[in-house]
Amino acid sequence: MGTKGSETGFGETVNRLLGWHTGPQHTRRNYSPVQILLTVACFGLYAGLTHATEGDYLWTWQEGTSVGWTGSYLTADSDGNVYAAGSFFAEEATVCKLDSFGSLIWSKHFEGSGYCQINAIAVESSGNVYVTGKFSETWDFDPSSGTANLTAAGEGDIFVSKLDSSGNFVWAKSTGGDMPDEANAMVVDSSGNAYIAGTFFNTVDFDPGPGTAYLAGVAYEGFVLKLDSSGGFVWVRHLDGNTSLVPHGIVVDSSRNVYTVGEFNGIADFDPGPGTFSISATGLADTFVSKLDSSGNFVWAKSMGGSWLTFGRSVAVDENRNVCIAGFFQDTADFDPGPGTFNMTAQGFTNIYVAKLNLMGDFVWARQFVGANQSEGSSVTVDSSGSVYTTGYFRGTVDFDPGLGAYNLTATGHANVFLSKLTSSGSFGWAKQFGGSGTSTGAYAHYSAALNLDGYIYTTGVFNGTVDFDPGPGTANLTAEGGEAVFVTKLAGPPPAVDLIQFESAAGSTATFTVTFDQCVSGVDISSFALSTTGAVSGASVLTVDGSCDTYTVTVDAGTGAGTIRLDLLDDDSISAIEGAGPLGGVGAGNGSTTSGQVFDTETGELVAPLQAWPIAVVLMAVGAFALYRGRRRLGRPC
Repeated sequence: MGTKGSETGFGETVNRLLGWHTGPQHTRRNYSPVQILLTVACFGLYAGLTHATEGDYLWTWQEGTSVGWTGSYLTADSDGNVYAAGSFFAEEATVCKLDSFGSLIWSKHFEGSGYCQINAIAVESSGNVYVTGKFSETWDFDPSSGTANLTAAGEGDIFVSKLDSSGNFVWAKSTGGDMPDEANAMVVDSSGNAYIAGTFFNTVDFDPGPGTAYLAGVAYEGFVLKLDSSGGFVWVRHLDGNTSLVPHGIVVDSSRNVYTVGEFNGIADFDPGPGTFSISATGLADTFVSKLDSSGNFVWAKSMGGSWLTFGRSVAVDENRNVCIAGFFQDTADFDPGPGTFNMTAQGFTNIYVAKLNLMGDFVWARQFVGANQSEGSSVTVDSSGSVYTTGYFRGTVDFDPGLGAYNLTATGHANVFLSKLTSSGSFGWAKQFGGSGTSTGAYAHYSAALNLDGYIYTTGVFNGTVDFDPGPGTANLTAEGGEAVFVTKLAGPPPAVDLIQFESAAGSTATFTVTFDQCVSGVDISSFALSTTGAVSGASVLTVDGSCDTYTVTVDAGTGAGTIRLDLLDDDSISAIEGAGPLGGVGAGNGSTTSGQVFDTETGELVAPLQAWPIAVVLMAVGAFALYRGRRRLGRPC
């Protein structure tokens, strides 16, 4: 999954697209240690919901008590840990790791002169953490007592830094020219290769090592850079916008094809090789989506737009390599990048859109969330079923049901965060909001959203005043004392389910099974299981249940007599997700039970697992159930 790109405001984006460079604006100030990130009050708020449903509130973590946050970005790993990064007045950059309950595990600082702004964060499967963005002057990217200084060559350079899972320094690299250059988005593949997208101006050497890899541009041009797990240069590609082109999101699929999204105006050549693939923007700015293969070769590029502004802010790819894009637009725009037409018209200043293309870049569907004020989609992610989750902020009233129905949310205070779920076909799933009540109070999820493997939903951003982060009937107020604060909010994913019930071994008259769930659960004990028997079996029982989180070992006494024994998992809502995502299978007894499946036996030789000692045969049940056979002759078949 890819991370959301830089916090580039509406005005700044327009300036870049029009070629009006204002340069970084940073006001240095003296501030006490209590105002510095990570020395202020840091705490998590955990709601402890017992029977939550998907999208229900779990907890919020906040940090910071003074104005000056320039962004907050997050990602999540397979263990439920959350990694957040951001900058305070761009004068101190910080990376934090939280556990699955929102408690701080570690936090690390980068310090230096000038400015340093983190624009993206990614984590690989082993827990190594990568951050990227822009910096000026000299910064030390080793957060320990050691030193790893990088010095910018011009007004602003690109940096990429790698920490290990404990937050220890691994390496840091920089690249840039004499003009402002910036990394806006990053993703890391399973081998630790980092893919970075951003903008550059004039001539830049993108090889951070002793070699050279120059790209030259005449305006704000786009680049896609690949580094290996050691920070070594692999390749760089030019997204050539002769007027302006700004990438904001990047993602790779399972084959390491690289997808980049952003906006451009004028004419842009999206083929970084010797060929040409030029697209002309239809309006002041159009959304683009570019696909490169794992070697950086051009595959395809598409655009969507109208007569005014259509911004692409984030991109995600599902398991079938469908491409989902989120952003916002003005006036009327055509979201079919092919010969067809699919127009949508914004009702307010800006409306949110979500679009889906197939693996060839052909149009599948597009949806808008209609409102009469200003709303922006900033980040998109997808789950294993292809459902699409979008976050951003809105003002006024917005209808988050893109179909014939209506699901209106009205912002409280100045602005509210939204989280939306659409099905893989673009139908309405649900929508949530949170915000404050004062006219100057706002919560802005400009930055990023993420899903972990268990389906928990995270979003991050900046808020001021007092905000209720519980989008449901409960209350979870947090206050940004003195100005602004960063938030990380976690919502429940789908209820837990059984992954597998697997036979492990048999000895004497006992057999053991391993039962795994798709997330951490509690309430698993002897009463959670039952045995179904056939033939002459009698006296069989569940002896012990040991384990924790998502893995449990069940020991069964096979009793006496020949026949079959099947281990069944019961569901009376006593087994629940530890983090509040609800009971097994959802609320309702029996909907999480595992009781039957296809039977295979030793006499046919189909899917047989040989057992120890005296002749007991194990019969595999589909969907994870298993049965025991005693004796040489099959006496029965589990139902």
